[in-house]
Amino acid sequence: MNGIDFSKYSAAMTMIKENELEEEVGEYPMVFMGKDEAAVNLAEMMLLCRAAISDSIPLRQRSKVSANYYFSQVRSKSHILAQVEALAEYGMSFEDLDNLMSHQNRL
Repeated sequence: MNGIDFSKYSAAMTMIKENELEEEVGEYPMVFMGKDEAAVNLAEMMLLCRAAISDSIPLRQRSKVSANYYFSQVRSKSHILAQVEALAEYGMSFEDLDNLMSHQNRL
């Protein structure tokens, strides 16, 4: 199993057992991004958060557009098991996430 002890991650472990993926789970990385790329993305997201709460309307609009970019980056570069576990830690579902990012469909 990929060297990851999934017993620590209840939501991911439940998904693995429900879909009988015990043998296959080690074949794929959980995150498809290097440490450097992750560090740059985190730094950019921190700036994005600051822009989102600024008084400047153009900065707030830019942060909304940028949020779509980072949302798609995280979703495309993380394994579904990592996504499920992250959402579970915040008590959210994919439906909640879609509601949170509903503006993405209006742009």
